[in-house]
Amino acid sequence: MPGSKPKASTNPSIFNALLIYGVFPIALLIAYSFIDESTLGLLKGLQVPKRSIADEPPIIPRPKVKPVAESQKTGHQKRAKEQQQKAVKQRSEPKQRPTNALDEYIAQLRAEHQSNPNDIHKALNLADALRNRDLTVHDGGTVQAEAIKTYLSAVELIITKQSEMRKQGHDIRKNAHGNQVDINEELAMRNEDKSMQGLLVTNYCNLGKQCK
Repeated sequence: MPGSKPKASTNPSIFNALLIYGVFPIALLIAYSFIDESTLGLLKGLQVPKRSIADEPPIIPRPKVKPVAESQKTGHQKRAKEQQQKAVKQRSEPKQRPTNALDEYIAQLRAEHQSNPNDIHKALNLADALRNRDLTVHDGGTVQAEAIKTYLSAVELIITKQSEMRKQGHDIRKNAHGNQVDINEELAMRNEDKSMQGLLVTNYCNLGKQCK
């Protein structure tokens, strides 16, 4: 307006520069002058201490495993190989027939049967003894074939004897004592006390068991 006095303008950039470069540094210097030595020590204590190599825990070395000597390895391998060869040799070697009282008894019955091959009871006694040995001595059935052959020979002798008895009018169901016994009871009797029919049934039963 005419006649009014103009206001003085303030430059904000000059004011900011004066505040930053003048007032703030003076305030910091005044504040620093009030900080004592104890406060400085507290600030230093808050710093993370540096660790030195001496402060590290000692490294404990692992115990070394002593290697097995080459001679010991060779000794173990040699013994293992010897045991393996021994086991293979035992399996490959044929088993020897045991020489005992049963073998001696069989040898005696074999000689009696060979001296009189048409005797039914001698053939049955040898066949039964061979079967008994095959059941008690487990040597791979070394006498099994002979037992089967002897039983078959006894069957032929019994059938021939039955045919002769029928022609003569004799009853094949009666034993040597002239008695007729139930066939189931005859199976538990001695061969000498059985009838021709009982002998044939018993022989077939034993032959079937021997062929299993």
